[in-house]
Amino acid sequence: MSRILYYAYNNQRPSGGQKQTYRHVDILNAAGCEAYVVHESAGYRLNWFQNSTRVIDRARLNRMLNADDIVVLPETLGPALSLYPCRKVIFNKGLYIGYGSQPIFRSAADPFRSPGVVAMFAVGEHNRRNLVYGYPDLPVIDVGVGVDASRFRFAALSDKQLTIACVAKAQNALHTVCGLLRARLAHFRVPQPHFVLLRGMSETEVASVLHRSLALLMLNHEEGLPQTVVEAVLSGCIIVAPAIGPLAEFVPRAGWFQPGEPAEAAAFLMSLIVDHPKHSIAVRQHLSENGRVAQRYACKFEAERVLDAWDTVLSLSASVGEPLPKVWPADPCPPLATRIRQRLLSTRVVF
Repeated sequence: MSRILYYAYNNQRPSGGQKQTYRHVDILNAAGCEAYVVHESAGYRLNWFQNSTRVIDRARLNRMLNADDIVVLPETLGPALSLYPCRKVIFNKGLYIGYGSQPIFRSAADPFRSPGVVAMFAVGEHNRRNLVYGYPDLPVIDVGVGVDASRFRFAALSDKQLTIACVAKAQNALHTVCGLLRARLAHFRVPQPHFVLLRGMSETEVASVLHRSLALLMLNHEEGLPQTVVEAVLSGCIIVAPAIGPLAEFVPRAGWFQPGEPAEAAAFLMSLIVDHPKHSIAVRQHLSENGRVAQRYACKFEAERVLDAWDTVLSLSASVGEPLPKVWPADPCPPLATRIRQRLLSTRVVF
């Protein structure tokens, strides 16, 4: 029987994609499959969220590899995906970051079409739909995302503080919206909210911030399906985000604003601040819509989608791919300084 091996990075930077990798392995093991997260170093595991996931290191893996095993690799490995000449699934958690991990004008073969690719997992319909355009001959399966409601506890509007949680991406847009909001509030002498940047926090810390926050400001649309937004929805936050790309799939319409119009986002946030703690009918309706959205991302639904995806992959993989390499490749992710240098070189236009 095939074992399923999920590659994970050796770093403790909080990442929804890394957490999702661990959840997949938990789902598979709970269903009776043999699955592992593979880290480079012995004894290494992610510690910024609670887990008891099966984790092994590269040395142990090299002692147990066989030709039936299937490797799951993140899209951010870029050209290094080709280093794994085996049956593999590319876990494409973010459409834009996946292509951003490849040279902008590549002359080499497409790593998403490297030998042995059985299928691609996508996160969200927007991600899946765009990948199908480029790879109409490759199974692209939306595995969705799930968030544990016991860790991200709902708080009623009456219990919320005048706090706005901010996703630490799209920095220029974030600074602009917050700057316009502060200026407008100062002009009308309205109390300023407390802004909290969600960066470098453990899962427990993020859950605590979202539990007390009135709103989540999310300005980056170059995502797969951002887990922080789902976590905020479960926590009872009002979501403020651009009506574009994957965010348009699940962010309640009341919090939408047009991309490139930061004053619209600031105006909506100001209305929430002025309204607090009265909470108008419109705000309550927004929160009600949040609840309907949250139901789609329960862990049980994620488990069903992941297991259905693997039923498909296992039925396809028997006739696809080559024998596994005798050894798992050395960690293809060089130190940060080297990656930055390589990124700069890769952006040179070569015809």
